[in-house]
Amino acid sequence: MKELSIEEKAKRYEEALERARKIENGEPIGVPDGTHIPVAIFPELAESGDERVRKNCIHFLELQKEHHASTVEIDECIAWLEKQGEQKSVDEIEPKFNLNDWVVTDKGDTVQIGAVNNGYYTLYNGMDFNMSYVDKCWRKWTIQDAKDGDVLMSAGNQPFIYNGKFTEYTVGAYCGLTTNKDFSIEKYNKGSNWTNNNNIRPAIKEQRDLLLKEMHRVSYEWDADKKELIKL
Repeated sequence: MKELSIEEKAKRYEEALERARKIENGEPIGVPDGTHIPVAIFPELAESGDERVRKNCIHFLELQKEHHASTVEIDECIAWLEKQGEQKSVDEIEPKFNLNDWVVTDKGDTVQIGAVNNGYYTLYNGMDFNMSYVDKCWRKWTIQDAKDGDVLMSAGNQPFIYNGKFTEYTVGAYCGLTTNKDFSIEKYNKGSNWTNNNNIRPAIKEQRDLLLKEMHRVSYEWDADKKELIKL
């Protein structure tokens, strides 16, 4: 339940006192025709209908155990119903994303999960986000989120410049580094299939810098506007 401010608590308390006074005097409460009905003094603390049904089911099954021989089925039903009423603590929440996962926020930004603990996701920039909010509004990054010209990483940790084309099994590239970290154009053949679609992810700054460094070492630079390599 959301923590109330002091002002909100005071208002709730005054409203509860007024309801209690009316109930004590037998006055109608919020009913146009003057009919008196039971009203909870603190309605926000009342059990939900589902919770009442759950407890009634447990009570009924407990009576069955008293008047009839206890069975495995009855014990299993009671155990299951009791478990449904347990409130998971923040630490017990199963995270949707894991460490180092790339995710797309509700604003369309691509971010990387740096830590998962105490009900919060911490990004590598140090910002914390509530896990329950993130799991509803964010989604895991996929190749569909990549744009033509983005620097991505292959499953073999090789940075490459994505050419905007992919299939179920392959991703296209303009250029990139080989497994020996050598810059290569021929290997990619300006848009030839680069790598399997699985485990593709955005490159971090250090990986992008490494690609550009090796590119310049062999006298090339990348024209981001024209989406082409230029020989220096």
